[in-house]
Amino acid sequence: MNAFLFFEIIIEQIKKHNLEYDIIVNTSQLLENTLHKFGFHTEHIIKNGFAKNLDHHIMKRKVCP
Repeated sequence: MNAFLFFEIIIEQIKKHNLEYDIIVNTSQLLENTLHKFGFHTEHIIKNGFAKNLDHHIMKRKVCP
């Protein structure tokens, strides 16, 4: 199963049950562009938040039924 299919299954299950969730992901700059493709946007960046030259990115995607 690829990542796109995985996220689509999760989103569809949330919508199917009429749930309204924000999905929040804590990641680094290494995955930021990939997560943008899944509809996430960057909420906050903490420089060197994980380690030297590894920033902490807090990303969010709203899911509405």
